[in-house]
Amino acid sequence: MSKSSHKASLLDTKKILDELKNQGVKEYLERRCLEFIEDVIRVEVESLCGLRYEHDPERAHTRYGYQPGLVTALQGGKQPINKPRVRNVQTGKEAVLRTYQAFRDNRLIDEHTIALIDAGVSTRQLKNTFKKTLRKRGISASAVSQRIIKSTELAHKHFSERRWDQVRFVALLLDGVRFGDSLVLACVGVDLSGGKHVLGVHPGGSEQEIVCTKFLRKLIDRGLDPDGNYLFVVDGSKGLRNAIQNCFGREALLQRCQQHKIEDVLGHLPFKERERTRAQLQAAYNTRSYVQASERLQNIRSKLSRYEQAKNSLTEGLEDTLTLHKLGIWGGLKDALRTTNIIESTFSTLRRKTRNVTNWQNEEQVNRWIAQGLLKVEQGYRRVPGYRTLTRLRSKLDAHYTALHSP
Repeated sequence: MSKSSHKASLLDTKKILDELKNQGVKEYLERRCLEFIEDVIRVEVESLCGLRYEHDPERAHTRYGYQPGLVTALQGGKQPINKPRVRNVQTGKEAVLRTYQAFRDNRLIDEHTIALIDAGVSTRQLKNTFKKTLRKRGISASAVSQRIIKSTELAHKHFSERRWDQVRFVALLLDGVRFGDSLVLACVGVDLSGGKHVLGVHPGGSEQEIVCTKFLRKLIDRGLDPDGNYLFVVDGSKGLRNAIQNCFGREALLQRCQQHKIEDVLGHLPFKERERTRAQLQAAYNTRSYVQASERLQNIRSKLSRYEQAKNSLTEGLEDTLTLHKLGIWGGLKDALRTTNIIESTFSTLRRKTRNVTNWQNEEQVNRWIAQGLLKVEQGYRRVPGYRTLTRLRSKLDAHYTALHSP
């Protein structure tokens, strides 16, 4: 490198450092990015029209001035540029600049906007997250809302059309949870490798048999095998239980949520009895042996003879709460499948992501936000604890259903 070129490079470095100091890194990168976009568009114009002021009688396109244009900014929003215009010499029609169309792609904006909304930034506050010195458009509350609607519509379409033909599920968890003003039916499947998948949701419904049956039929239409040997983890809803039997057979194996059962029993007891009874029920369910767990639960039931409603609540569906005990499943997998907490945890995360939405206007809006949120929540899913035991559970389920259908 010569002394003159070395001196020029030092001057350029000093100039860049001065600009970074005066403007800041974000503003500097935004300006450099805008210059790069203009250069790329200029190269395309030159490939169509040739160099400026160069005479070429055979050229197919000619320059036709400029017009205001908008391109996607690095940190979201749109930035104005002077867009070159190019016309076809023979037809007189304006040519489409492919580079300009590519730089107008909104996917970067949508991803950045959704990430900020997930982090708790409201649409009205979103504009304040950008530097005021940047000349950006499309970051007003109304513009952001329109982009969110479009993004969530695409998410809902993808979420509701996913197929499950190629996934081999071992357990299906179903429960109704509150989201906004709606009761949402949700189904989460656990596959053989321990992965969790949100198969579908049904907002604005109830846990009545006809609603639950319709929901399960939709999942079957999307590839869920109606003849699969599943363990169904459910709460105490009779409508949901009947719907499972309608769609998957009367022999469907249910594991009733132990946590729901404990809370149901405690709801019928005076406050002074609740903590002691809770500890006794949890100790019984934590027992590894089915025989011992059943004996301890029967002893608790006899002690509740003074509280008839609590006693009846414990008796109702008691055997279904011990299905995992009967199958001989314990450890981390038993803890994961003994309750519907996977669904509760999923929707708890979803509520945090949508906490700034205070006015749920209609079911269509609820559908869009749930789909967008659940796709994000799924990305943070971990495999269920004790997933290595799933092959054992699979073989136990196959043996159970085979024995039921054998002559």
